[in-house]
Amino acid sequence: MALFLGGYTEKLRGASAAGSAARLCYFTHKAQLTKGGWLTLQKCRGYSILWPMTREQIKPQRLSWKQVLEWDQRLTTRLRLEESGGNGWRWAALLAHSGDSWFWLPALGLIWLFSRGDWHTRSALLAVAVFALAVLVMGIKFTVKRSRPPGEWGSIYRQTDPHSFPSGHAARAFLLMLLAWNLGPVWLALVLTVWAPLVSLARISTGMHYLSDVLGGAVIGLAAAQLVSFAAPFLISGVPFLFIR
Repeated sequence: MALFLGGYTEKLRGASAAGSAARLCYFTHKAQLTKGGWLTLQKCRGYSILWPMTREQIKPQRLSWKQVLEWDQRLTTRLRLEESGGNGWRWAALLAHSGDSWFWLPALGLIWLFSRGDWHTRSALLAVAVFALAVLVMGIKFTVKRSRPPGEWGSIYRQTDPHSFPSGHAARAFLLMLLAWNLGPVWLALVLTVWAPLVSLARISTGMHYLSDVLGGAVIGLAAAQLVSFAAPFLISGVPFLFIR
C-alpha cells in the first residue's frame, strides 16, 4: 500500500503494517509530527501508522532553479515542430520571420518618409521604440548568454545572434501590439493582438527559443511599450522635426 510521508511517499510491502520502503514521493498534508518525533499517518487504507521522522525531514521541498529549467525544456520540446516542410512548418517559419527587426525598421522608415499627420508620428515612435528595444534586448542577451535550443533551422539567427534569452521577436511583437493600442488605430491593434502570440509561439516551434525566453521577451516588450507611451509627449516636443509633418 502507498504511504504518504512529508516530502515523500513510502510504498510498503505487505498488507498488514509498516514493512520496508520502496519508493519516495511528495505529500505533506497527510502527515503530522507528534511530540516524540514520530510521524503519524492517519487512516492510510485503514491503518494508522507511526514513522520515525524529525520536523526538518517533513519540511516542504523548495523548487530549485534546476527543476524550473528542466520543466522549461520539457514544455519547449512539446511545443516544437518537426522540420517536415509541410504547411504547418511553412506557416510557423513565416511567422517566426515576420517579427524580424530588419523587416520592421525599413517598413516603418518608408511609412515615415511618405506619410503625414498621425501616421508620420506613429511610424517615428514605433521605429524609435523598436530600435531602442533591440539595443536593450541585445544587452541582456550578452549578459545572460543562454545558448539557443539545439537545432539546424534558422542558421542566420544562430550565426549572428547565438544567445537565446530573452526572445527579441517576442519582445518586439508585444511592444508593437501594446503601442498600437496606446497610439491607434484600433484595427492595427486588433491585428497585432492576434499576431504577437503567434510569432512568439512560432519562435518556440521552430526551435529558436525556449518557452521562458518568449515569456521573458513578452514582459520586456510590454514594459518597454508602456515606457515609450509615457515618454512620447516629451519625445515629440523635444524633437518635433522627427515626429511632426
